Amino acid sequence: MNPISFLLARTMLSLLWSTTFALNPHPVNLSGRMHFSGERPLKVLYGGNAGVEIDVTKLIPPKPGVAYLDRTDEIKALIPPGSIHAELKRKNGSIITLTYVGFTAETKTAFYITMDAAKPLNAGETFDGVDVIVGKPLNDVTVYWREAQE
Repeated sequence: MNPISFLLARTMLSLLWSTTFALNPHPVNLSGRMHFSGERPLKVLYGGNAGVEIDVTKLIPPKPGVAYLDRTDEIKALIPPGSIHAELKRKNGSIITLTYVGFTAETKTAFYITMDAAKPLNAGETFDGVDVIVGKPLNDVTVYWREAQE
């Protein structure tokens, strides 16, 4: 399976069986490199499918009657794929990079950009936190850790 197909499949599965929790209790203005950690460790619970989501609803608010999928060009102009990365640091010091490649998730009231690793993460791995790196500031956002069952 090529990397894009893998990421798309993981994103679709995560929408069906996912658990998320906020890494910041209140929205923040995200700029440069910022570190986030939750009240509990960031753990990969299920066979490699975990990642970071950023709620950007206030930056890209819903338009009644228009699906986010129909707004792809608008969203990519505001937040270009590749412009946001996250880094998870393993206990041995190695870094796992998660990248926003254009995948998103939405509910009736919220819109998220998603970041995943290019390869599956190991079930059971635990991280103390995540560094999020943005090319341009994103204001009033909440960062989430997502754990999904495959």
